[in-house]
Amino acid sequence: MASPSRRKTMTPVPSSSRLWLPDLLPPSQWEPSAACRTVDPQVFFPSTDGQGPEQTTEAAKRVCNRCPVRRACLAHAMQNQEPVGIWGGLTTRERGRLLADLIRDPRGF
Repeated sequence: MASPSRRKTMTPVPSSSRLWLPDLLPPSQWEPSAACRTVDPQVFFPSTDGQGPEQTTEAAKRVCNRCPVRRACLAHAMQNQEPVGIWGGLTTRERGRLLADLIRDPRGF
């Protein structure tokens, strides 16, 4: 969790929830710097085609872990409620858990 002095400006998510996320940059401003831009997109949408989902998920997370715009990507996925794929280093299930945590304590992002 960021220290109070380092928190970013917060923007409400347009919904009935009380969730707050950092101000979003348009994807056109952060996507060119994304580590995934040169990686096969299928890496971020794991399927069970011979490799276990854990293997393909871990491959995507390794890319995300070295990405300079990971936080912007995650904020984009949360704001737009991306239903599938690995965004900002989190799976759909992990984003769901983060969303639940943020609803309980919106200051935690």
